[in-house]
Amino acid sequence: KLRGSYGTSGNAAIANYGWRPTVHYGVSYGGQPGGTFDNVGNLNLTWEATKQADIGLDAGFFKDRLTVMFDVYKRTSDKLLFLNPLSPTTGFTSFIDNIGKIENKGFEITLTGTPVKTKDFSWTLNFNLSHNQNKLLKLPGGKDIASSPFLLREGHDFRTYYVREWAGVDPANGDPLWWVDSSHTNKTNDYNTAKRQLIGSASPKYYGGLTSTFNYKGIELQADLAY
Repeated sequence: KLRGSYGTSGNAAIANYGWRPTVHYGVSYGGQPGGTFDNVGNLNLTWEATKQADIGLDAGFFKDRLTVMFDVYKRTSDKLLFLNPLSPTTGFTSFIDNIGKIENKGFEITLTGTPVKTKDFSWTLNFNLSHNQNKLLKLPGGKDIASSPFLLREGHDFRTYYVREWAGVDPANGDPLWWVDSSHTNKTNDYNTAKRQLIGSASPKYYGGLTSTFNYKGIELQADLAY
């Protein structure tokens, strides 16, 4: 069975009235009652917009003792809800904004088999595997956004580490060492002199699970493994 789908959806994960610039009172300024800004707000704030295309294949073998489900997808999200940095001199460090565009694509596969099946007993195995790649397509002004320990940069995974790179231990005195920069030519035991670099991603390359189910006369025992 071959199937396909295409659709759009929105994400309204915005705090109630988060778009409103507001003030609150009850603060003291120089001994006098006063008010202060409570929320920066954003009058142009709107939902995220996600478009997804999916193609799938379902197959069954040996009277469905073995079944396969395979899906390939591509999802593009625009007007992402991010915290846009502000100068702390404003009294705030950021405000919620529709900035950025990200792409996710990958595949998912599920295998289900019944190795043993009798009148009173059955054993079923279910295995699934997922692989996803994401890439930031657009950021405001094309500028990097630091979100320790990560760095948002166009063309990279949105969970790319931006840290100092470990270079081992000095055998002479046991000091920890870091590479000074990405050239990997010099090491230092001074953490602060090492430059931060883009090093790997926290996003898993593959993930999934394995489920084993035993059923005897209506009594079921199930074991799950997630990876």
